[in-house]
Amino acid sequence: MSTTYKPEVQVPSVFHKKIGDIIVTVISDGNAELGLEVFYELEKDEAVKILREHLQTVPAHMNTNAFIVNNNGHITLIDTGLGQKMGPTGGRLLDNLSAAGYSASDVDTVLLTHMHPDHINGLILEDGTKAFPNAEVIVHEKEYEFWMNGSAEEQLPDEWKMIVTMVQSAMEPYKDKVVRFTDSVGLPGITAIEAHGHTPGHTAYLIESEGDRLLIWGDIIQSPVIQLSRPELKIAMDIDSEQALISRLKLLDFAVQERIRVAGMHLDFPVFGYVKKEGNRYIYVQEQWRANDI
Repeated sequence: MSTTYKPEVQVPSVFHKKIGDIIVTVISDGNAELGLEVFYELEKDEAVKILREHLQTVPAHMNTNAFIVNNNGHITLIDTGLGQKMGPTGGRLLDNLSAAGYSASDVDTVLLTHMHPDHINGLILEDGTKAFPNAEVIVHEKEYEFWMNGSAEEQLPDEWKMIVTMVQSAMEPYKDKVVRFTDSVGLPGITAIEAHGHTPGHTAYLIESEGDRLLIWGDIIQSPVIQLSRPELKIAMDIDSEQALISRLKLLDFAVQERIRVAGMHLDFPVFGYVKKEGNRYIYVQEQWRANDI
């Protein structure tokens, strides 16, 4: 039997995982090209060599993920992806959210790891209005203060000005529904873990239920192949590169020592896995897929 049908789009990029009584759903927002120049301590030829040794594409691509945390019907969305302003290969969040069985109006809380545009542009639709009409936004106090109250304009170089504008535009419709935290996010089953450096208030989140755990580590890694092979490398997107390195190694070592399941905004879909250490490098091991994970 033959057919003339030729698929033109992928099936929705959605994957559910049960963490105790909590259902965590990873939702792909798409991807964007990652210029190797961001690894400014690494010669381009060396970066290409690392990618090719791991059978990766050149140029590199950076996946972008968001996470739904469904805790007994309270729906928390961790980060919102690239939105509609960062190229045609991103901005898939809302379509994939629907495919996962949720609507934008179901989201009670948007919990931010940090406020870079590829994590918050999805807060708004193309016309600048709220994508999540019923949600409050929770973000670390230091993060909000930096981006929204003048520090970013004063401290960042001129080439970052467009980024600051994008951040403030994404947050504007939610200005009356922002909750800022320093220690606790106030959500059952979710613990904030300080991971500052990438941005001033960058935060990872530990999801816990019935003895099971998942570490959503935010942006400690942008290119798994390069940064796990060379974890000491600094990257241009880190605002405080020295502190970002400390946070990166701290969380990687935590994942290794605790043998804890991890997920990240820029790991390859469907992202759930573990980290082990060999010498001075780390290795990400994808968790084995099971159809009955939920």
